[in-house]
Amino acid sequence: MTNKLIDIELITFAPSATVAIAQNYGFFKEEGLNVLETRTPSSSVQMKGLIDETYQFASTAFDNVLAWSKRDGAEILAIAKASSMVTLPMYVTQEISEWIDIKGKVLAVDAVDTAYALVLRRILQAHDLILDRDYSFFPAGSTGFRFDSMYSGKTCGAILNPPWNKKAEECGMKLLADHNQVLPEYPGGTYAVSKDWATKNRQVVIAFLRSMLRATDLIYSESDHVRLTEVISQGLGISASEASGIFSRVPSRLQLIGEELQIPLTLRTDFGFHLPNGTNVDNYLDRSFLSEAITPK
Repeated sequence: MTNKLIDIELITFAPSATVAIAQNYGFFKEEGLNVLETRTPSSSVQMKGLIDETYQFASTAFDNVLAWSKRDGAEILAIAKASSMVTLPMYVTQEISEWIDIKGKVLAVDAVDTAYALVLRRILQAHDLILDRDYSFFPAGSTGFRFDSMYSGKTCGAILNPPWNKKAEECGMKLLADHNQVLPEYPGGTYAVSKDWATKNRQVVIAFLRSMLRATDLIYSESDHVRLTEVISQGLGISASEASGIFSRVPSRLQLIGEELQIPLTLRTDFGFHLPNGTNVDNYLDRSFLSEAITPK
């Protein structure tokens, strides 16, 4: 009789090549896990679900960890790197020709006080446009909902991650800027957990990370990238082009780098936000799970 797999809920904003490979090659099952993925409509849904343990893992921007850890009592921790890079292009609708045209307008964000909304504020600040003085934010949710709000005319601009940036261009929307102009070292996403749940289920966390490490090793050791792209494309039900883009964001190492994660922390404090769990970046990290996952059984 085979042992029953442990159901694990992973909530993400976008598909992951590493998760797709771990699923396809059976790495999760070999660790006794049945990993189920959910796409979140917003960071608020994602973080609340992590806190109430509807979901056990979240792939999310580190700023969401900063914003939510101890916000409602529960401590949230980043445990590993989820993506090596981030693409944050700012698109605008056709009536926006120059920066001054944004004055008096509404822009779409996930949530007004987290993650890429702060990056968008910094982009606009570089052009002397200040939130609530020159423009306002509408909390539309994740990228697809931000695109919809622009398409419907409710908002005039947003950060639109791939593949929604291509859809925007097809609709006549224009690329106005991207984060590289103001925050070129802004980090990619992290895997996050509730400290309470992870402490009680330490071996499950380690098993999840061990599967992700095996998938990462396969991706970086396999010479047939065309084959891996096909696996990702078929596993996620996306085009080869989209799969290639996701593939390119796989980090070669899952270790968290404090200097990189300091960037969103500094951005958050620069905008005057209070951090319930303090301003030391290490308060929001637990590297011990990954260290144990790396150690041979």
